[in-house]
Parts: sequence; C-alpha cells; structure tokens
Amino acid sequence: MAYKRPTNGENSPTVSLEDVFGGADSALRALARAAVGLEKARAGARAREAARVAAKYGAAHPRAKAAAAAAKVHADHLAEARRMAGRADLAPVDVPAQGAAIAGRVIDRAGSGVLGLTVQVIDARDHAIAHARTDATGVFRIILEHAAPAKAEREPLVMVEHKAPSPSDERSASVGDAGTMRVVVLDSKTELHRDAQPFSVQTGRVLYREITIAR
Repeated sequence: MAYKRPTNGENSPTVSLEDVFGGADSALRALARAAVGLEKARAGARAREAARVAAKYGAAHPRAKAAAAAAKVHADHLAEARRMAGRADLAPVDVPAQGAAIAGRVIDRAGSGVLGLTVQVIDARDHAIAHARTDATGVFRIILEHAAPAKAEREPLVMVEHKAPSPSDERSASVGDAGTMRVVVLDSKTELHRDAQPFSVQTGRVLYREITIAR
C-alpha cells in the first residue's frame, strides 16, 4: 500500500507504508541503542565514584554506602536499557497457518544476551519436543507446527522486532494439544532455567519470552 504525499506540483511522490513503518522501527532501534550508551556512561561514572569514595573513607562509611547504592541504581538502569534495546531489535516470526511459535531472548542479570545456550520445549513427561540455540544477542525462535486450539477469551501476546537466529539452529515439532509445555534453558548439560508453571500456545500466535539467568 502506498501513501501519496500532497504537493502543489504535478509529480507527487508516493511513500509506501512499509517505508513509513520501517523508518519508525529504525528510529526506535537507534533510540534504544542511544539509551544504552547514555546509561552505560552514567553507570560507569557512578561506579568509579563509588570506588573513589570507598577508597577514601572505607566501604563501611555512610558516604561510601550511599555512593555504592547510587552505583547500583545506575547499573540497574543500564540493565533495563539493554533489555529494551534487545526487545526493539527482535524480528517478527512467520507463524505456520496451523502452528505457533515461541521466541525471545535469554539474558544475564546485566541485560545482555547470552550466546550458544539450548532452549528446549518439554512436555509433561519432560520429553524435549522442540529446541533452538541462542544467537549472539541471546535470541531464539522455535516453530511449533501444530498448537492447541485458540480460545476467544485469551488475547494474543505481542511480538516486537529483532534479527532471528539462523534457520539451521531452529527445530520445529508437531505438538498437538500442547497445554503442558515448559521451557528449559541448558548450557551444555547444565540446566540454567526451568519454567515453574506449564503453558500452552494457541494456533497462529507467537509467545514471547525473556528469560534471565544467573550469570
């Protein structure tokens, strides 16, 4: 679809809606990256100040404790900025007509994506029914070729944009009635995360997950 920009000339240029929304997405990603840079500078300055005050007065001094607390606040702000930048970079997922998808990121406590982890979808018997590996930004994508029937009372979960992992790292599965699925994250054979509660994914939907691991 194209939008014709009104002008007084005879040759009125046209702008596609794809160009309009693509430009908005690019601006959002640029803004998110700029926010990371700003928060990184602030967090670094606060961390250096905390170290300086602790060296001068001792870590137990009230001034040192206050400086450390301020540094912690800015470190948390940086982690949140990194999480937001990662969400802004997520790419849309093509969902099969009779399927669904689970996609998202695995991040550390600082909000950075973790490379090379295995993300598994398991059933009620702990059998792996699908898996994928995280890319350099912690992104994973799992396509489920058959999902549980949609229910009108449930709202779709929103997907935001980012570069998807290589298709070679993606594994799909036919899961039928998948109302007892859980996500497990593994590093080699070490389990780093397991969902406490099972979930289902409705046909035609994308379930977005952001999983934080202790690293």
